[in-house]
Amino acid sequence: HPMRAIYNLTYKPDSEKGKMYGYLNVFLASAFMKNGMTNDEAVQVLEEESQEAFRFDDDGISWRTRRLSVQQVQRARSDVAVSFGSCSFREPVGDLKNMHLV
Repeated sequence: HPMRAIYNLTYKPDSEKGKMYGYLNVFLASAFMKNGMTNDEAVQVLEEESQEAFRFDDDGISWRTRRLSVQQVQRARSDVAVSFGSCSFREPVGDLKNMHLV
């Protein structure tokens, strides 16, 4: 899932739930840290649960008052956060579509 939230732990509708970190939270915290963010601020990015706290536009990404340019995101993608694992290809992409990011 892209955002930190409480999700089912299995595909069963009545399965137990647990709070999970989102891959966007992890990637963005990494990118911000590469560009000078403190550990304490990065923890706040990791714990962010509001999609509205992140802004994506043609020039970069913002979280609250912090900003990453497209170039900073590109460097972080090549130097820091290269990939992540998922049990599914469709679900992460579908979640991004639901967030209107793809």
